[in-house]
Amino acid sequence: VKDKTYMIFGATVEGKAAIPLMEASDQDLTAWTQIGDLLGDASRPLATPEDPKFISIQDHWLLIFTELDRVRYRLGSFNPDKHSFNVHSSGMIDHSADHRDTEIMKDDYGNVRLVGIIPDVERSPGIQSGYLSLPRTVEISNEGRLVQKPALKLRKLRQRPFVIKRLRIKNGIKSFNQLGYDAMEIKMVIDPETSGEFGLKLKSSDDGRRAIDIYLRQNILHIDGMDFEFQSLQKGQNKLSLEIFLDYSIMEVFINGGLACVTRKVRFWPRDKGFQVYAYDGSIMIESLEVWKIIPAR
Repeated sequence: VKDKTYMIFGATVEGKAAIPLMEASDQDLTAWTQIGDLLGDASRPLATPEDPKFISIQDHWLLIFTELDRVRYRLGSFNPDKHSFNVHSSGMIDHSADHRDTEIMKDDYGNVRLVGIIPDVERSPGIQSGYLSLPRTVEISNEGRLVQKPALKLRKLRQRPFVIKRLRIKNGIKSFNQLGYDAMEIKMVIDPETSGEFGLKLKSSDDGRRAIDIYLRQNILHIDGMDFEFQSLQKGQNKLSLEIFLDYSIMEVFINGGLACVTRKVRFWPRDKGFQVYAYDGSIMIESLEVWKIIPAR
């Protein structure tokens, strides 16, 4: 910013969480002066923020940091003269603790990219194994909200497209068991119409006892054991859009065009390949359902 070099880090200052903004005092980057605090007067995290990152995006600035086991963001404007960050909105990069150690960067065209680590098991103290999440493109919506979308180049991995338009389900279940791919991408838009509950059962067993569940009931969206309010995800309408990437062990879900994201580590029997969509206590309209088999990246 204006030919200056800055550094940020998470800290606790006088008993309060802080992200000090430091400016280099020499060209060797050996002397630094604190000139501000990016948390400013905004609400402070409950714990010391870890691994903060600060990057410009369109006409905004994006601050991300880890608090406890969630990666959070704050979106706003940065005044380099006053060294102040005015927050306009905030939220979570991912609603699950399964997405951590987020890295954010710009590509050669100025697009903001994001990727995280999905931890597996701890091999030894202080050393973890894990997987890279899918790369995401980060944008600002017309309403000024943060939007994350799967990188467009992931579409090159698609095979065997399956498409359905405008299918109504009323008090029942529709099976698409021919789509039980080991790795798949699912895109769908659902109008809840009159249903009291509707959802998907992925990788379900023949007897129905095992499945990865995604459903909406009484404005609570449930994704494989996680619940949060659907109201906050709406963009002026009631329809639910989902983009789901699922393989042997990881599921990443992009909700309503990327207004929210959920990453889950999943487990299922290899022989469980069921795929059902259901509606209870009324009807739903599947406005579109697109499914692809996903091939490994080379």
